[in-house]
Amino acid sequence: MVVVGSMRPGTAMSADGLLNLFNAVNVAASQDAHGKGVLVTMNDEINSGRDMSKMINIKTEAFNSPWGPVVFAVCQRQR
Repeated sequence: MVVVGSMRPGTAMSADGLLNLFNAVNVAASQDAHGKGVLVTMNDEINSGRDMSKMINIKTEAFNSPWGPVVFAVCQRQR
């Protein structure tokens, strides 16, 4: 299971929802994510759902894990 969210509305100049959703779909489709439990994708990070909590509500990095991300999400172009 992959949980996704955003801090900025879709009408904002730098909306983060679509990229977070894109990363979540890629993580959910990845064989490497299978069996890892609940994962959360936000801000180009993949975190364990067990360790996530909302730390601050005024920044896009509002949700964090005290242990840091499991991995960073990196989009690569297909040639």
